[in-house]
Amino acid sequence: MTDLLTTRPESLHLGHPIIDRTHDEFHGLVAKLNAAGLVDFILHFAALASHAEEHFAKEQQLMRQSHYPADQMETHLRDHLMVLQEINRLNAMVARGSVAAARVYVSDLLPVWFEQHNLAHDGPLVSHLKRANLASSLG
Repeated sequence: MTDLLTTRPESLHLGHPIIDRTHDEFHGLVAKLNAAGLVDFILHFAALASHAEEHFAKEQQLMRQSHYPADQMETHLRDHLMVLQEINRLNAMVARGSVAAARVYVSDLLPVWFEQHNLAHDGPLVSHLKRANLASSLG
């Protein structure tokens, strides 16, 4: 497993312009969060929560548009929901100035989740999109 915090974002590209661009944005937010002081951490964590919602909505739209297999879509969306719920829970804490748990999540847990999700869910989605000839849809 690679370390998201020291990995160049291009090395995580899957070959789909929308997904790769969204992953680059995610990578940038995680890097900013890990370098941020308290005030910037609060601002960037709110941005991460917004980004996650938009990111996951784009992928869901691609899945629906391409008629992604229902069982794969269900597990992919369930994985999104799990992390989104955790980000939103932490975002409420961060908004109150309590950042310790969110800092651990961003530095230790979210990068591991992202890499596993990218391999298990986004990679197969991109393969499906390429077969469905939707490499640049929604861009």
